[in-house]
Amino acid sequence: MEARRLELRDGRTAPLRAGLEAPPAQGARGEERRRRGQALVEFALTVTMLALMLVGVADFARAFYFDVAISSAANEGARVSASGGSDDTVRAAARASAPSGMICSSCVTVSPSQATRASTSGVGACSPSTCIWTTVTVTYTFAPFTPLAVAFVGHQVTLTRSVTERMRSPCALPPTGNPPNSNPCT
Repeated sequence: MEARRLELRDGRTAPLRAGLEAPPAQGARGEERRRRGQALVEFALTVTMLALMLVGVADFARAFYFDVAISSAANEGARVSASGGSDDTVRAAARASAPSGMICSSCVTVSPSQATRASTSGVGACSPSTCIWTTVTVTYTFAPFTPLAVAFVGHQVTLTRSVTERMRSPCALPPTGNPPNSNPCT
């Protein structure tokens, strides 16, 4: 029985030990294919991670956008409320300051109520020591669209912003300052 021999790249042959088999012949083409395959796998993994990061950044940007929108809506509502606007006017102003349809009427709360803000006598009425501030709270339910964000924060996140302003009209505080008829609520 003749000993098996292994053919080397430079054309020479070498004896093969018993029990070992020769590796498959791979020329320059085989190694090049293997390198290209490795590069393709690395590219696929890298692109996948970059795409997930990009979509995650987009979801964060959306959440930040909605937070800014409801903050400005609460600020506008508080401005109108402090000027003596009715609860319906405050809600309408807050909703109008946000993109169309973003904020529902029940998502805007005004405290204290218009009846209390407008009254200067009676139970719960505004007096120099009470009811000189008005607070408007706006709530929005944000739903992330990426599965990764859903895994971290859940299917919905409730964003709530409140703004408190000093009442300007009607003002229950006595006039102060020089001259004494100046409005302390402005």
